[in-house]
Amino acid sequence: EAVRWMTPHMAQGAHVLDVGGGHGRYAESLLEAGFRATVLDRPVCIELARERYGDRLGYLETDFLAEPIQGTYDAALLSNIVHGLGPDEIVTLLKNLHGALAPGALLVIKDMFLDESRVQPEAGVIFALTMLLFTRKGNSYDLGQLDQCLATGGFERQAVVNVTDQRFSLLLARRDDAG
Repeated sequence: EAVRWMTPHMAQGAHVLDVGGGHGRYAESLLEAGFRATVLDRPVCIELARERYGDRLGYLETDFLAEPIQGTYDAALLSNIVHGLGPDEIVTLLKNLHGALAPGALLVIKDMFLDESRVQPEAGVIFALTMLLFTRKGNSYDLGQLDQCLATGGFERQAVVNVTDQRFSLLLARRDDAG
């Protein structure tokens, strides 16, 4: 579903970096939709994806919070990544991504976002409690918080798509090359 919503915002054949792509399922969907896909993750996850998909996908073994990201990509997908990070880690990730994305590249963040009141949607609030219990810094973020992270990391939000029947949203941003 995420790939279906991303497709109209990318040129056919675009090279997409699946950040924290783990098992490679999103990358495979990107490939099936006519894009080139590279999974970025830690070695143990890359090994699993490589076992499943062989040479059909590209692979990049990197700790995206500790190392610069190599390559140049037309888009990046962060599926269920930001909720496990603190705001400072999100900014670090976005700055690392900024250097690996082509000017004007698309950034898609798939996650659960809270509204400005931070009490809706209920599923996002309950998920925030889960993140509080099981991560060091994770949280469900509202769009204002993410806008601040995006701006500091060199991106500008373009749109938000709420896929309510799937209980997630997509934040679409572009690499900001104005400043």
